[in-house]
Amino acid sequence: MKKGSFLLVLAVVFFGFSDSFAAENAQESQIEKKISLKTVDTLEVGVQSYWYKYEEEVGGAFFMSNEGHKYGFSLTGIKNIGNDFYLKGDARLALGDVEYKSASGTGDVSDNMYEIRLMAGKEAMLDGYLLASYIGFGYRHLDNDLRDLGAGGYRRESDYLYIPIGVTHRFMIDKVSRISTTVEYDYFVRYLHNKIYIV
Repeated sequence: MKKGSFLLVLAVVFFGFSDSFAAENAQESQIEKKISLKTVDTLEVGVQSYWYKYEEEVGGAFFMSNEGHKYGFSLTGIKNIGNDFYLKGDARLALGDVEYKSASGTGDVSDNMYEIRLMAGKEAMLDGYLLASYIGFGYRHLDNDLRDLGAGGYRRESDYLYIPIGVTHRFMIDKVSRISTTVEYDYFVRYLHNKIYIV
């Protein structure tokens, strides 16, 4: 290969790599601009699975319990309203059979739940991380069907209001990834409806 041809090929390869490197850097810069610790407007759909356990006592003695896996879906929407304030709403549905235990019997029963929540939050940037606190109202509906246990079985529906109070801790682990952890306490307000159906 002639010296002139070699230099031409070398120049094409060099500028090709340079353009590719510049494009990658520009793309990386755009990604970095998009990734932020701040709460952003979003709409999320997810699946969930968790272990559920509920117990009741009468006069300090064990009366009954429900225990088992629950599976379901969740929908969450977040809207910023300015000055580091945001609104958050979510809806959840969880279905599944649980193991019912009591002095009168034991067996698998249907146990379903759905809830709707609306919350307002305020976030603050600290030294390398973000804290986003929130408070709001939640409505939850529970449906337990114990009629599969045979004679004496019943169906119970419960509706109640509660106040979710929580805080989210968010931090970056690299230029394009972040981790969020949330701690929440649900304060029971009151029953709206608690009814037992014998048939």
